Amino acid sequence: MPQGLPQLTPTNNGNGHFITLLDNLTEPIRCPRCGSGNIIRYGRSHGKNQVYHCKDCGRYFIPKVEGFEHLRKPFHLVVRAFDLYFKGMSLRKVAEHLSRYERCHVHHTTIYRWLRNHVKLIGWYISLFEPKLSGTWYADEMILRIKGKWRWLWNVIDDETRLLLASVVTSERETEDAIKAFKSALNTAKNKPKRVVTDDLPAYEDAVKKLFWSRYKEERTIHERHVRLGGDLSRTP
Repeated sequence: MPQGLPQLTPTNNGNGHFITLLDNLTEPIRCPRCGSGNIIRYGRSHGKNQVYHCKDCGRYFIPKVEGFEHLRKPFHLVVRAFDLYFKGMSLRKVAEHLSRYERCHVHHTTIYRWLRNHVKLIGWYISLFEPKLSGTWYADEMILRIKGKWRWLWNVIDDETRLLLASVVTSERETEDAIKAFKSALNTAKNKPKRVVTDDLPAYEDAVKKLFWSRYKEERTIHERHVRLGGDLSRTP
């Protein structure tokens, strides 16, 4: 557990939204000067962060959440981005949502950096609960430009819970890269899937055969291939 974070109780609710989970990371807001809880909201800063006023010592402050101190954007918007992403939306769709509904204009690669920079904190919290997975995985890949170089981001998501089982970045889009993504998902899920839904990329077919093939028909993983998944790992291919 990261130092300084409040104690959390694991949950078996596999359908819990990430925004609800991450809300538990925030302790009751107190004045950083006197420690008083007698505070009120006092408008927003130029960066649109909530400002608070302590009625005991008169201090005005913006609360900081441990692990997210250096974010330029408001904490609640970053949490919203994480929530949407873990529900299955693509990075581009998340950026579009924030721009349209939250008036927060960020590039999809910025959201990727948020995820990358906080992956340890996110991974630690996700490891606390034990979701009841459906046994059906949806896998998709998208291209990103990272530090001037093109990279592939592989995502594997459980169908019913919408839990992100794996998010892996590779430089190629070959069989070994697909295997890396599936192995990461298998490490999270603990059990191999009953069904895997992907696009028509040949690397997926080879990876499924190498990892999940069985000589017994009833133990084999069914691989469903579709020309296009719609970009958001939707339930209906």
